[in-house]
Amino acid sequence: MIHPTTKGYFKGNRNPESVEKIAEYQVSFYDDYDKAFESAKFWRAIAIDNAFNLDINDPREIEQKAKEEVSDEKLKESIQIITSVEDVIRPIEEYIKAGFTKVYIHSTSPDEIRFIQEFTKRILNYFGLQ
Repeated sequence: MIHPTTKGYFKGNRNPESVEKIAEYQVSFYDDYDKAFESAKFWRAIAIDNAFNLDINDPREIEQKAKEEVSDEKLKESIQIITSVEDVIRPIEEYIKAGFTKVYIHSTSPDEIRFIQEFTKRILNYFGLQ
């Protein structure tokens, strides 16, 4: 099966292999799992089905809708909660194997500076990017 986007590239005489394929990987990292999860809750609204097509303009209403519709389990499916920064390696590798050319890391970690330091030291080295 050919993805509709790919069909559009062929129709426009554009090679789909020449186009960047970008993924966003959402993660919350901290030694304490509960604190990492707590930090991710701010982003609960992005897990609402069809979130960006809602006819709601008041962020308080969106937040309330998210609390009603997005369970903790569903949020954990959207944002990976980790206690070891190395836990990001496998998902990033899966994106690369799936053909993505870039993976943007969206961290919701309670200590962003620490996440960046650990990610830079351990993960960038793993991928040979430092």
